[in-house]
Amino acid sequence: SKSCQQENTPLTVFAKNNFAFATTTNFKIEPPFHNQLSVIDIKTGKILSSIDTGGKWSKVIAITPDGKQALVSNWKSSSISVIDIRNPEKPLLSQVIEIQKCPRGIAFTSNGKTAIIANFYSGNIAELQKIGSEWKLVYESEPFDFPHFSGNPRHVLISPDNSVAYISNKGRNLIHVWSIPGREFIKSITVGKAPNTIDYSDKTKTKILVSCSQSDRVFLVDLVSGKILGISPQTGKNTTGMCRL
Repeated sequence: SKSCQQENTPLTVFAKNNFAFATTTNFKIEPPFHNQLSVIDIKTGKILSSIDTGGKWSKVIAITPDGKQALVSNWKSSSISVIDIRNPEKPLLSQVIEIQKCPRGIAFTSNGKTAIIANFYSGNIAELQKIGSEWKLVYESEPFDFPHFSGNPRHVLISPDNSVAYISNKGRNLIHVWSIPGREFIKSITVGKAPNTIDYSDKTKTKILVSCSQSDRVFLVDLVSGKILGISPQTGKNTTGMCRL
């Protein structure tokens, strides 16, 4: 795409406390490109630091609940980078964990000890656990609906009680409900075409908003009944990202 011809193309931005974190890749140089995580002071707009992620085509950023680490999914190298961000001006790369094909979404349980990851092209779910000071890959599921087409798990959201993860599946037009303790798909909800980003719609966290890029709309889904409660007017083309204000 045209955007992929730019230098240091921003791929994901994530805000936490007083800082913004951005992954960038320079597509003008030869692979493995120039994959960085940058830390930005929100008040001043100043880039405080940038660090090589150790992966290729770094995408999604997730910050641990205690704010001490960033996990970054690396699309091309199929890996997860673990970066110590306790000092925003001097982040440190501490681990690169190999995982199945093209990890994307990452979400943590509230205690920050478990991370659920959506693997886009292998069509499955992975689980990392923090054991001591290191993150370890402890589980990778079979592809969804194997041997049929699994689709493309993309974004992850974890329930307030940490019992389930909600996962958008762009290739199957579904929102999966994944049991975290049971490590299994327990339900799927049909939504619009090519669901991407998901987020809770209010403080009750019983409903989610789903951006559907091929429907060009946002869907409101009741997680209790599994029903679609509403559909937005057309939002433009390729509805993808959503930002909570």
